[in-house]
Amino acid sequence: LPYGTTKDYFPQYSATDRVTLYAMWGGVPAYWERLDGNLSIIENLRRNVLPAHAWMIDESRILLQDFITDLHNYVGILRAIADGQQSMSEISKRTGMASSKASFYLSVLRDTGFVTRDVPVTQLGTDSRRGRYFVTDPYLRFFYRFMSAYQSKLALGQMDEMLDLIQSELPGFIADNTWQELCREWVLRASGNNVFPVAVEEVGSEWAKNYQVDVVGLSKSEATLVLGDCYWQDTPIGKDAVDALLQKTSAIVPKTDQTWSLHYILFASSGWTEEAKAYLEQVVADNEKNRRKRWQVTGCQFIDLTTLDADLIRWSV
Repeated sequence: LPYGTTKDYFPQYSATDRVTLYAMWGGVPAYWERLDGNLSIIENLRRNVLPAHAWMIDESRILLQDFITDLHNYVGILRAIADGQQSMSEISKRTGMASSKASFYLSVLRDTGFVTRDVPVTQLGTDSRRGRYFVTDPYLRFFYRFMSAYQSKLALGQMDEMLDLIQSELPGFIADNTWQELCREWVLRASGNNVFPVAVEEVGSEWAKNYQVDVVGLSKSEATLVLGDCYWQDTPIGKDAVDALLQKTSAIVPKTDQTWSLHYILFASSGWTEEAKAYLEQVVADNEKNRRKRWQVTGCQFIDLTTLDADLIRWSV
């Protein structure tokens, strides 16, 4: 189920809680039915990894063994990817496998749907060497990031060390994964509901060695481009975040004979400072007066968690 349906199942939870829930268990109703909306997310996790209710431990093995027999090497690769090693060279180094061997296991994981290989959105349909691997299932991604290494201790009921790690590192995990995915979903759904100011046909992200743009939407036929970054933090974002996005523009805009219409969007769970908002709005106003050869900025948006949450709930009906 899409994120927007979490409100129906867990009306007691805040938007932050529901994003956290989605980062751990994805949109699988069978998982949601095991959760108690009157308990906190961490208390639900604690209850579901107790030895007497250790379905979360068994589930990872059951999901894989239906498709894969030699679990050891596959688990090593899934743990590497979930921990942020997403290129072939990083995965090989983390697992100690030769690239050719790792490539074989990755091809099986891709064929079975557990892993996807994404490329920068401007290079879709090409044999890009900048591919990155991602664990597709949110639950497996969470499990192999935080829980897999603690299975022996969990079997003895020793979970405090793992829970401390999760509470410490979960915000970064959400920032790198679930929050970005929800922001990209928002752009795609906004476009589909005709409430987005520019045409969008593809939505993904863009990266190279020295930069990443979290949300990139484009329409090659309309020569329109959306550039955005995503921030999951407790404080509003400031002017530096706007500057960081602006400085990446020239590397992203396709080098064609067309003049691209460019729309900036910043996603920040806790909003943004007035200074940041005024700064980007001034950049847009100045750009409209001084046309560049390759792109023309047509507007900007700031989307916080409250807005994203309400929109995805409405669009999921």
